[in-house]
Amino acid sequence: MRRLSFLAVAVLAIGCSSHSGAVPGPINISPQVFQKKQPFKNPWLKTNLGLRGVAPTALVAQGKYVWVADGIGDISRVSMRQGSKNFRLSITTAAITFGSDKNFWVASGRAVIARMTPTGVETDFTLPDSTARVSQLNEGPDGALWFSVYSDSNPGMGRMDAEGNYTLFPVGYISTPCVGPDGNLWYFDGVNLNSMNTQGQIVGQFPSTEYTLYSIIGPDGAMWAVDGSQLVRYTTQGQVSTFAAQMNLGDIANSNGLLWMTTGNGIISFDPVALTFGQQITGPDTTQRIITGVDGNFWMTGPHNNIVTYVNQIMSVRPTSLTLRLGGKATNTDTLTVGETNYGGTWSAVWPSQIVNVEQTSPGVFTVTAVSPGSGKITIQDTMHNYTKIPVTVQ
Repeated sequence: MRRLSFLAVAVLAIGCSSHSGAVPGPINISPQVFQKKQPFKNPWLKTNLGLRGVAPTALVAQGKYVWVADGIGDISRVSMRQGSKNFRLSITTAAITFGSDKNFWVASGRAVIARMTPTGVETDFTLPDSTARVSQLNEGPDGALWFSVYSDSNPGMGRMDAEGNYTLFPVGYISTPCVGPDGNLWYFDGVNLNSMNTQGQIVGQFPSTEYTLYSIIGPDGAMWAVDGSQLVRYTTQGQVSTFAAQMNLGDIANSNGLLWMTTGNGIISFDPVALTFGQQITGPDTTQRIITGVDGNFWMTGPHNNIVTYVNQIMSVRPTSLTLRLGGKATNTDTLTVGETNYGGTWSAVWPSQIVNVEQTSPGVFTVTAVSPGSGKITIQDTMHNYTKIPVTVQ
């Protein structure tokens, strides 16, 4: 997921002149919330990862896992089915991204950036400017790492390749660069949203404000940014449109044709076609950063070591309707299969009349038995109270 973060939020840096350091091996921690078949009353999940930091600061989805930086020195690998596994680094873990070299890159908040393999092997790279600070980073269009460099003497945008070779573009104090709709690096400078190519040339400039926080390429191919209590849409042709919300918006994600923003205590959607906000979905805790995992769920950072997850679109049912034919027999049977790709829950079925009986014969499989002719709907419900209704006709 590509995104930008404004300099009021991201205030750290990255470095060069590489060196390797001895790093402890991965540390396992017991899963506390993400356990199989644990019942929930709603789609919201919350877990304390047991990290050392006061609250997670960043997260990235890669493969079947979500990787979380705790802001102190830990990276946690989390999945709903396998729990979490903790990797302790020798640097502060302010932010994390996944690179084209198939490794994770971690910003330290100082003049050091770490490369971490998926198994937890750490290599540190130190910038030549000891006053430099890096807190956010992203992969650029050329496969290199790009980041904002906060420095007492020479602030700007940094570039580092997989071998640790470092280049600084002195463009001043900026937000974290990311890839925009035109394939260039987009970043905020407190006045404008800028598009810069990999040679350091500014090729586009759009007005913004100092309150602009995070942005992402939307399903319509435009860049969408959060600016206080409004969304802003930027096109490569220079068109800028604003859409006012009734609340302050936080981080932003993209899922199933909609934009989703954190609101401080939940999430809210925006339809870029209808240009309307949805209803806020209130969560169990504070919501800050947000990403869409490969499982289709929304993963968010929360306070007190908490990760907050909103389980999205968890159920599929086959077939979508049933027709049972008595045909002279006392009963006739058919089967209904329910699958949950995003959570390994259990299911139950409810039939509001005596037309058919429904029995769960194995996890996710129901046998439907006809009793008498008629029509109605079976309600299939899982342990998280997500449900769907299947029309059934008995002839």
